[in-house]
Amino acid sequence: MFKSKKLSSLMLALVLMSSSGFSVAAVPANVASAIQAVQNSVAGTPQAAEAERALLEAVAASIAANPSAAAEIVSAAIAAAPSAASTITSTAITAAPTEASVITTAAISATVTAYSTSVSATPESISAAVASVTSAAVGAAAGIAAAAPGATQASIDAAAASVTQAAITAAPAYTAAIVIAANTASTAAGGTAAGTITNTGTTTGQTPVSAG
Repeated sequence: MFKSKKLSSLMLALVLMSSSGFSVAAVPANVASAIQAVQNSVAGTPQAAEAERALLEAVAASIAANPSAAAEIVSAAIAAAPSAASTITSTAITAAPTEASVITTAAISATVTAYSTSVSATPESISAAVASVTSAAVGAAAGIAAAAPGATQASIDAAAASVTQAAITAAPAYTAAIVIAANTASTAAGGTAAGTITNTGTTTGQTPVSAG
């Protein structure tokens, strides 16, 4: 689906990163090398699967070593491997939990760009991709909050809401899909209840949410 668009998507992401104030040089050599391997692989082959696995390892290691470069690394990785966007996102958040919101913003933006430039892009496919990345981000952030000493439902809700707000900020046109995905993921991680996260990315206890 994305094979013909890999290089152009990556270049577009790098241009957007530069124009947004991100440092393209912040993408470390091991991640750049892994991205090149993904671009040189054929989708659906064992080589491609191995290349994506190596990319995830490079993303995790690089972000853990330099959390401040998380946005640049995630953007470049998703541009190269859009189908792995959700896994890239959760891997990045796990590597640098304090950067969860920044990572989510970068991941959602990169996902929308990648899927929008696909030859088979539809509003539904983009919305589904955004929802998937949101679910991964909220699931990772809420899961980390749930595992923290002294965790409460309120602390889990807060972590989920913060990430949700970042996703909505990155792609407000997909707020409905983001909110639904976020509430499902938050509840699965131990949040208060579905409907906790509103369409502005805040928590409101048991108040049902409008996903419009």
